[in-house]
Amino acid sequence: MTMSAQTLIVNLKAWRGMIGKGWGPGAIETRDGWLNRLITELEEDYEASELKILSNEHLNPAGKMSAIRDLGTRFLPTVAWLKTAATRLEGEDKGFQTRLYAVKSPIKDNELRREQRNGEIRSLLVGHNQAERDTQFLLAAEHDHDEVLDAMLDSPMGPMVSEEMKQRALDARAKRQQPNDYAAFEQNTLLLEYVHMLRDLIGRRLYSIGVDAAKIKDVLGVTVAREEEVRRPPVTAEQYVGVSK
Repeated sequence: MTMSAQTLIVNLKAWRGMIGKGWGPGAIETRDGWLNRLITELEEDYEASELKILSNEHLNPAGKMSAIRDLGTRFLPTVAWLKTAATRLEGEDKGFQTRLYAVKSPIKDNELRREQRNGEIRSLLVGHNQAERDTQFLLAAEHDHDEVLDAMLDSPMGPMVSEEMKQRALDARAKRQQPNDYAAFEQNTLLLEYVHMLRDLIGRRLYSIGVDAAKIKDVLGVTVAREEEVRRPPVTAEQYVGVSK
């Protein structure tokens, strides 16, 4: 079962002004701006046309769904800005991660000396089990011993720290060393996840009424069907929420 435009709009309106955990005023304003834009676009460019099609007694169910599919296809470019917003936030996310989680050896002007020193550090950890190595990495992060962090991360055999501990330790280090950037990173993450959710919601809604998956991926940047997937039968007009036969 899919949602009619009316139901989708009602849901979007209900999400405005909701305050989730960790959301700051600026992020809420941006999020609600997206919701307002989507609501306006659906109300002005889609909803009335969909209702007109569904109430057209001269069209059989197949004709109605064909008309709705065409309407959705014409509407698709209207929401292309969701992909633009997601791409921008993804770029900012990469920038934050580069700045916050970068580890650089204090030996900057002599690569050979850096490699020798890293080898010396790693040799001290060879006999340690994974839990002990993880503890050493955590302590090095807590005390800003970047030389140790660099040596453990840059091992020829792969990082000497578990992925879970690496993330935990470097995250705490970033939060302590760069609190303002870290707070901005958290807000950017919330917005990125939210715009991905909106993009997926709209993409799947359009796909459910028959809009081509390849077009949706091109315009919104979201995959709504596997390439090898056989298109399922489109929903009928009677399956719309709130629409009677």
